[in-house]
Amino acid sequence: MRLAGIQEDSLFYTSSVLGPSMAYLFEQAEAVIEKTAGDLAKAGITRVVGTGGGASLASMMAMEYALTRYSGLEARAENAWEVLAQVGSFALTAVVATSYSGQTPEVLEAVRRAREEGAPVIAITDTEDNPLAKLADVVVAIRSKAVYTSPVTAAYLLSAYLMRARGESKEVADGLLRDLHAFPAAAEALLPQVAKEAKAASGPLAEAYYVVAAGPQYGLGYKLGLSVIIENLWTNGSVIHAGEFYHGPIEIVQAGRPHFVCLLGEDPARPAVERVVRFLDHQGTPHYVFDSRAYGRYSELMAPFPLFMATERWVMEMAARAGHDVDARRYMGKVSAVWGEF
Repeated sequence: MRLAGIQEDSLFYTSSVLGPSMAYLFEQAEAVIEKTAGDLAKAGITRVVGTGGGASLASMMAMEYALTRYSGLEARAENAWEVLAQVGSFALTAVVATSYSGQTPEVLEAVRRAREEGAPVIAITDTEDNPLAKLADVVVAIRSKAVYTSPVTAAYLLSAYLMRARGESKEVADGLLRDLHAFPAAAEALLPQVAKEAKAASGPLAEAYYVVAAGPQYGLGYKLGLSVIIENLWTNGSVIHAGEFYHGPIEIVQAGRPHFVCLLGEDPARPAVERVVRFLDHQGTPHYVFDSRAYGRYSELMAPFPLFMATERWVMEMAARAGHDVDARRYMGKVSAVWGEF
């Protein structure tokens, strides 16, 4: 299939609905999320476990970062298989389970086990009418194809209100809520800029891309490297934590190859990513740099939002150049209705 241009109506392309999707959550779910955070604080929870797979898991990594950095709660984001394997007890634990379809088998199994032990479950999913929603105590229905940014928005709202309810990092929590509410307007204004820059940055599809990220951008890097580049471009990809670059990955660097994608935000790990960029420059290795500062002034936790828009549009441009349909799948949803039954 040869494409004439960007597939703006594709299921994958979500930047065009990002702002309205966030506004919907503020109107329909924020009050419930605030109450839920207050209830969890009163119940004395000490741990929050976020679980999912793919983009859903990536969104939970943003919550893990926010709560670990700015609250006294233990927070972790794990694939549901790891939750089943590693979490020995759900005592004083809240589970935030994310699945767009609400049908991911391992997520449902992890939720069932958490419920058996009395742990409260918050589901972030597309609608209130799916298996995950029916198992949860609280349902945040995103009702949008924005399968990464909408769950991140919901998870950040929960994080901010948990900080408030626990009396922690009030300035950070208030700032995060303010910034979240301001971003829909900013997103609308960013669309032309990221479209123009992505077109200029795109080129022939490489054999492989390594995404370098850290801090609150790591979840986005994980999604980009292990889901989007592989799933939507059908080429090789992986994610490298910027702090791990020198401990092995540096040996893959050569003049002219492979290709790297570097994500720069406003967090304390920014210098580590900048160090990688300088090294790649010096070696003459192809790389794309996406810096949140190119899109305005953003707080540490909000930087993944403009970076998501920029990288998503870049992927769309790369797909268009390659004549690849970003919604095409070889196996997902085709080999069986449930992963493993084939």
